[in-house]
Amino acid sequence: MEKHKGFLHSVAEENSALATEIDQLAAQSQTLSQDEFDVAIKQCLLKIYDAIIKMSQHRGHPRTPRSKVFDAWESLLQPIKALTQLPFGDFLTARMLLYLAMGLRAQKALDLKTSRALSLKPDFPLNQIDIAMDNTLLQALGRIWTDSDSSETFDWAFGEYRIGHWRVEDREKEDVKRHYLTAQALTPTEFASLDSIGGKRFVFAKKNELDDTDDDWWAPFKGSVPGDNYERSRSKVHIPDDDEVEADEWVCKTVGTDGPIREPINCSIFDERENRNYCSGLDYFPRSCQFITDARRIGKPLSTIKGRILAERGLSHAGIPPELRAAIFSYLDRPFWHAYLSKVDIVKAYAPFPNIESCSECDQDKQTCPVKSMYIWNVPLRTFFVFHRTKSNVRLLCKYGTNCQGHHKDNSWKISKEKDFQEYVEKIVKDRCGSTTSLSQVGFAPATDFTLRDREEDEKRSERLFHDRGPIEDSTKEQRFNGGLWGLVASMMHNKVLLGSWQGIDESSTCSTAAEWALARCLADKECAETAIKKMHSRCNLC
Repeated sequence: MEKHKGFLHSVAEENSALATEIDQLAAQSQTLSQDEFDVAIKQCLLKIYDAIIKMSQHRGHPRTPRSKVFDAWESLLQPIKALTQLPFGDFLTARMLLYLAMGLRAQKALDLKTSRALSLKPDFPLNQIDIAMDNTLLQALGRIWTDSDSSETFDWAFGEYRIGHWRVEDREKEDVKRHYLTAQALTPTEFASLDSIGGKRFVFAKKNELDDTDDDWWAPFKGSVPGDNYERSRSKVHIPDDDEVEADEWVCKTVGTDGPIREPINCSIFDERENRNYCSGLDYFPRSCQFITDARRIGKPLSTIKGRILAERGLSHAGIPPELRAAIFSYLDRPFWHAYLSKVDIVKAYAPFPNIESCSECDQDKQTCPVKSMYIWNVPLRTFFVFHRTKSNVRLLCKYGTNCQGHHKDNSWKISKEKDFQEYVEKIVKDRCGSTTSLSQVGFAPATDFTLRDREEDEKRSERLFHDRGPIEDSTKEQRFNGGLWGLVASMMHNKVLLGSWQGIDESSTCSTAAEWALARCLADKECAETAIKKMHSRCNLC
């Protein structure tokens, strides 16, 4: 165990020294030649990459405290954050974070089995390093998005980000060398020239045209989902529309991987009450991945408009008659605006998870002191909910939201009734989208007449709208975290997503799953927030 502790200590010291080296390198940017500067940056990237590989391959010792291992992993954030000072620094930082996630996923020193009681604690180390990584990546992505004038697509964030254990003598082999060169890429252009995969892609086929011996992982494709214009306009292959799906049975398969931006780290949690183990996937970058999806949804119509403007100028300059220009434009993509995101400043909205460790206003923590507050990321609304603890030790939602300064003088901050909660959600939407905007206009209202008369039709609808389906998985995911058929408010009130509902002559049924609106620092905070919202609701015919 002492040998392992010594190894972890040396890793932390090396990472601290490397952060200092990067600081010094940034200060020398004006004195070194461009070639010398680039070589020095590549050496720093190589050291970080090698450190991640070394940590991922070390088997450790079973008696080494879990927190010590995580501290060594977290020490890698020092040099990774320091990279932001360099040219394309946010790009370098973001990519090294993705490599770090893959290293954690491949690590061998930690037995990721824990009790439910420990997994619920706010200081559970896996929660803390995930929050730290996600916050750091979000800040880098936000600056890149701003600097690009809302045009960055973040294609480089999706891909294998390979971490392997290669012998020194194997590093000159072409397949191994490529991974090292890719890790040291200094710009998006250089990275693209070395790694052309760019995440997973999709292949479509008609089922009746497949060879009987073709046993690839084909899955049925059921048709469109509301809001999937985003995926369809970005796709490099044609995604069958509803008319094509009605005419033929289409199937789809996935090729490649999106890598750590979407992949979780899996841990086994033992539930003492139920006396059973269950697996839990903890995403490394849940908010960063959502930010990228949102940025693409906002940026796509902007780039479409720019393309149409350039096309109009080119055709006019070439003397093409107006009627012919109009005919040509009918074949070009039209801009599709996301009803909610088009009004949201995502860089401002995706602020880091608040981490308030001390308070200058009070000697002892009061009930509504920011130190004692609980912050929950509302996934569909893209904002933080703030909860305070009352004197009776119950968490309640604060009406001031992200503007909450704490230390409230009276109880006017409390949202404890269903009507007030409905108005609070509506106010968030109106503040962002306009005073006349309704929840239905931005996709948060319940579906109209969502109970069908036929069981088979209900199952088809559920399969089409809510099951992750490759090329339009972001839209199906949005359908779920927006509340499904119930809409956002009812989904939060019941802490469920309604996936299906049908009523025949003699029988009926509903299908639901756990709500997906909340992200928190730990599982305990998430469950506490969900319970606090659910308690506002009195029983109804949907319960």
